Amino acid sequence: MLQSIQPWHWRSLPLNQRTGSDVFETLFHRPVAAPETGVEAIATLLESPSNLPTPVTSTLQARYSICAGAPRVRDGKPQIWTPTVGKILPQLRQLLQHSAALEIPDPDLPFTGGWLGWLGYDLAWEIEQIPSLNPDPLPFPVAYWYEPDQFAILDHHTQTLWLAVTHPAHLDTLQSHLENPLLPPPPSPLPPPPSPHFHTSQSDYEATILRAKKYIQAGDIFQANLSLRFEAHTLADNWSIYRSLQQINPSPFASYWQTPWGAVISCSPERLVELRGREAQTRPIAGTRSRGSTLEGDRQQAQDLLNNAKENAEHIMLVDLERNDLGRVCEWGSVTVDELLTIERYSHVMHLVSNVRGRLRSDCDAIALIQSLFPGGTITGCPKVRCMEIIEELEPVRRSLFYGSCGYLDWRGNLDLNILIRTLLSAPASLSSVSTKSASDRKNVIWGQVGAGIVADSNPELEWFEALHKAQAQLAALATKSYNVKTQ
Repeated sequence: MLQSIQPWHWRSLPLNQRTGSDVFETLFHRPVAAPETGVEAIATLLESPSNLPTPVTSTLQARYSICAGAPRVRDGKPQIWTPTVGKILPQLRQLLQHSAALEIPDPDLPFTGGWLGWLGYDLAWEIEQIPSLNPDPLPFPVAYWYEPDQFAILDHHTQTLWLAVTHPAHLDTLQSHLENPLLPPPPSPLPPPPSPHFHTSQSDYEATILRAKKYIQAGDIFQANLSLRFEAHTLADNWSIYRSLQQINPSPFASYWQTPWGAVISCSPERLVELRGREAQTRPIAGTRSRGSTLEGDRQQAQDLLNNAKENAEHIMLVDLERNDLGRVCEWGSVTVDELLTIERYSHVMHLVSNVRGRLRSDCDAIALIQSLFPGGTITGCPKVRCMEIIEELEPVRRSLFYGSCGYLDWRGNLDLNILIRTLLSAPASLSSVSTKSASDRKNVIWGQVGAGIVADSNPELEWFEALHKAQAQLAALATKSYNVKTQ
């Protein structure tokens, strides 16, 4: 028998221009000297910074931030779920099948209790029939969801901070922490910058692109996204890396996850899907240029991107893919493109972005919506299933959490999931099955993954450098400033 979801108790306070990182650090972040092996160290930040380079994105996508601490404990059991492939979507649907309706302070809040978590790329094997050829050597579970005991919602527009707790007395405790924050410790000496290396060499990546182009020429696919992984070892703590990445590359779907397996450090610019009530939307990104060194140069780069026939064709193809994915679960005639070929700027790159909306059918729910859209077409290609088969053949390892999604599932059935691009995964060296000769004196192993969209007239060398350029913000956060990378 399913138990009713337990209510949360609420309090509102002035936000006073605090950021999501500020509130998270004060209320929920717990520095740990040892690997984060206990549930008491679990903490989550879903952050939408207010200082985004593109103001329109800041207005439309970055109103709220969410941060949370450890999971609730019920009958001595932490409310955490890590279902394996084949059981993930049924588990999420079961979580939604509770019998309670909770009182909430403001129905417009995006998250009023429920579950926070991620869906790794391997969820695709639950949704589609795809050959399984590659190992996943990273230590993270494919799916991870938990019900927080305490959380906070930041409304950056109204400058309101909402606190929610299981036990009412904890509201005073959280408010006291906010009013009397602990002084941060003195900065420690910076560790030597790590020397990242890519697992795929330039020549191997270019050869993989040529193989993908043969599939395009044969008519199997129209476009494919091929990625490559890099790795580094560092003594820097995960939270410092996130703060650095967030300052270098503020993004509307950033997140930080402290878990028993390690940390997820993401400054993702891309939404997979949002559902509020019956209104669903997805926001595909396809098309990239580096930022100009001057204002005029930046404008020229944007104009070149908008005028590029290849980039436009690739983007429209993926917008059509997302329209079709939404159309499978939305009311007939409700799917529309309300933004097309918009330029969004980030620290090192700019992108072409569109937005697709639809009204979810009455016989479909949030889980059906995930099943229809996951994984995002912009990180697989078109047609999606055949591209995933080819990616499994051409890439050397399974993608793990990279190009999956993370976010929230609200008890009312609302959800918001990003796509895990511009992301680093970090695990204590002691938990990692992957090691190199430099690991002995480094606390954490860091992985990142970047890629490029391949079409019929792609230039393999240019696609290699586009992929590297997408890694620049992550490498800068690791105190690595150039393309001087090692390859295995």
